[in-house]
Amino acid sequence: MTNILLIDDDKDFSNFLREELLAHGYSIEYADSAKSGLDRVPNDSLDVVLLDYLMPGMTGLEFLKVLKEERIETPVIMMTRQGTSEATILGAFDYIVKWIGHRRIYRASRTDHPQDTRLETRQ
Repeated sequence: MTNILLIDDDKDFSNFLREELLAHGYSIEYADSAKSGLDRVPNDSLDVVLLDYLMPGMTGLEFLKVLKEERIETPVIMMTRQGTSEATILGAFDYIVKWIGHRRIYRASRTDHPQDTRLETRQ
């Protein structure tokens, strides 16, 4: 089972996405801010982080910078309402546009993703 950490302050979107991913058999942890999500990332059981781009306190880009500084290699998929490739420059695995991209989140979060073995379930 793929273990996903969803970090987003948008409650409606988070609830929608959690229900969709749970229905597809994913295990979901949730944090409503980047700061609270940072405490959960070093967890070896996480396979991927779904991270909102714009949140109060700490942005998704600031979160990525911390991961990079601490050499944490958990794959991150940035979610945004406006497209940005800056996230991938800072080390995000991918980024998607929220609401439009919920199916892409599902595909990118799959453990059998053909383009990257980092998302394989850890043994």
